[in-house]
Amino acid sequence: MKRNVIFCLFVFIHTITWGQTKDMVTIVPGSNFLRGYKIKDYKIKYDFISYKDGIEKKVGQLEDQFIVMTNSHGKLGLRVCNITFGSNKILDSGLCFLKGLKPIYHRSIQTKKKMTLDFNNEFVNGKILFSTAKGDSSEKIKYSSNTILFDSYYEDIIAKSIRFKKGLVFKFPEYIYERGGLVWSTGQVLDKLKIPNKNGEIDLAWKVQFFEMDFDGKIIRTTTYIIKENNREIISREYKTKNSLIVMRQSEA
Repeated sequence: MKRNVIFCLFVFIHTITWGQTKDMVTIVPGSNFLRGYKIKDYKIKYDFISYKDGIEKKVGQLEDQFIVMTNSHGKLGLRVCNITFGSNKILDSGLCFLKGLKPIYHRSIQTKKKMTLDFNNEFVNGKILFSTAKGDSSEKIKYSSNTILFDSYYEDIIAKSIRFKKGLVFKFPEYIYERGGLVWSTGQVLDKLKIPNKNGEIDLAWKVQFFEMDFDGKIIRTTTYIIKENNREIISREYKTKNSLIVMRQSEA
């Protein structure tokens, strides 16, 4: 009983301290808060590493490419990813306005489904084609929200574009089909780090965390990024849920 009382008191004090010392910033697509202009063209490979019972195992790979383009509406960001994860293969592509990472479309070709999504502020329209042993089926997407939505495919780019200010706490609305649509994710900028690189030099980097909540407000996923300060390159990403820990780190091959 005493232990429970002490724990509850700790949570209460921690909650008060959080609220008193940190103001949460709401970030929406198209806003000037994100520094999308800092994201330049890149092409990089990552390995997915699974950890279970103290054993490290490579379970997949990501080839991530980002291209900055310009048209009559301004600068756009095109992201193309080739993903292998176990027996699954995914080809993802997404286009957004570089300013505020406002999404335009998302296309995904996966082992068992194809997804076509078009974004227009609070609206998401599209179609999903499913392929199963029992045959093919489809689902039309016609979703509306009370706020402009980010494409969850661009979470990594949001992390790269955030203002590196220690103690910054923020939240942002994103569309996650598997969660039924609108999901409010929160995040925080933690410490500035000194990371040794493969050349024996030191890179300055920032630790940024995202938290995905369930409908009861409980954290169901914590994503921790380590991001270089100078070029906004992701050094590693840790993806942690209740039952799994997957680390994405730069491929040595």
